Amino acid sequence: MKITVFGATGGTGRHVVEQALDAGHHVTAVVRDPAGLPRSDHPRSDHPRSDHPRSDHPRLDPVIADVMRPAAIEASVTGRDAVISALGPRGRGAGQVCAEGARSIIAALDDPATAGHTISLGY
Repeated sequence: MKITVFGATGGTGRHVVEQALDAGHHVTAVVRDPAGLPRSDHPRSDHPRSDHPRSDHPRLDPVIADVMRPAAIEASVTGRDAVISALGPRGRGAGQVCAEGARSIIAALDDPATAGHTISLGY
């Protein structure tokens, strides 16, 4: 399957991405900062985020995008079998980011080219 994960570097998102990769799926990880996904030159045991999937995994495509802008994320959901939102609270205004992010993802999925996709929203 081709899966897009929003919030891929967060507590839940990193586990979703890792499990999807372990199951053989192709994952598009939509992130604000790709530094949260380590590269192979950072051994897992030494990397500060050692439990994250590696950004250079052959089936992982990190995409930097603002989840608050549907047009910016539309390409990330087009042609995917599943879209998963693992956006979660972090800092002040986190509830707004989760709510607005969900609206933005739904708006991006409203395009006929993305119809029929699955979306799982979690807070």
